[in-house]
Amino acid sequence: MKNMLMLVAEMAVAGMLKAEVTLSPNADLGKWYDIHPLDKKTLAERIANAINNRQ
Repeated sequence: MKNMLMLVAEMAVAGMLKAEVTLSPNADLGKWYDIHPLDKKTLAERIANAINNRQ
């Protein structure tokens, strides 16, 4: 678990430092053990919103 938290923190830093990186939290869309959520529409909407709202 600690390694996962460190990875998430590193991704957040990359998202703040690099303009071409966009983070979209999606942990609530599926099972905790599955990185491929069945709800693809909500996932796509979140990614599109995250990209469109970049500054």
